[in-house]
Amino acid sequence: MHERPGSGTALAWVDGMNPGTNGFDEVPLAGGHLILVEDDPAVRGVLALLLRSDGWRVVEAADGRAGLGLVRSMSADVVVTDLRMPGMSGLELAREVEKSPGIERVPVVAITSDTSALRAVAERSGWFASVLTKPLAPADLLEAVREAIAESPKPIDPLRSRSRAE
Repeated sequence: MHERPGSGTALAWVDGMNPGTNGFDEVPLAGGHLILVEDDPAVRGVLALLLRSDGWRVVEAADGRAGLGLVRSMSADVVVTDLRMPGMSGLELAREVEKSPGIERVPVVAITSDTSALRAVAERSGWFASVLTKPLAPADLLEAVREAIAESPKPIDPLRSRSRAE
């Protein structure tokens, strides 16, 4: 474990299931602020429970417009959004995040049950850190969120995360 000024705390461990690498992966500790945007209340509830159990502070939104409002008003570390939602889609949400000063570096992870053209557009857009297909394996979602944070130029600030939790 080590810390870099302005980059938060990172954890390294041996991952024997990852052949072809040096065996070490650096992943930031979970515990940042995550905005979850999903129109299906049952799916949103399950995903929120999973993410909270991994240490994330989750704020939920039922549609893209509400999610965008949260991203603009909070200091989120990452957004997880469904792609297909009524009103503002996850694709539109990610586009708005990317073009908005002050939040343009917040990584967005997309989840979708759509395997058609919408998914292909999302993957090619460059607006998403990952695009995952439902049903999701819990480990896949947690890995995608952690990778989005690790690759983001906006690191988690562990002091801010702790102070809001207290």
